Amino acid sequence: QSDLSIQIELGVRFGKTLIVEDVNEIEGWLVPLLKREIATQGPRKIVRIADKQVDMHDDFRLYLCSRNENIEIPPQR
Repeated sequence: QSDLSIQIELGVRFGKTLIVEDVNEIEGWLVPLLKREIATQGPRKIVRIADKQVDMHDDFRLYLCSRNENIEIPPQR
């Protein structure tokens, strides 16, 4: 797992705000998170990040900053 995926996983779990600068492309493992594909199991909200199911905190925010105006979200892998 990359350092970015670990940081995002921890941010999702603990409700942190993450700012990722100089994004050149969006990796496929981020697609469920960006499209907010959230499953519920009782009171828990769960999102898939890479190969893990992660509890999602309501306060989590992710900001991706890029100079590329035409960045595309890839299809889910």
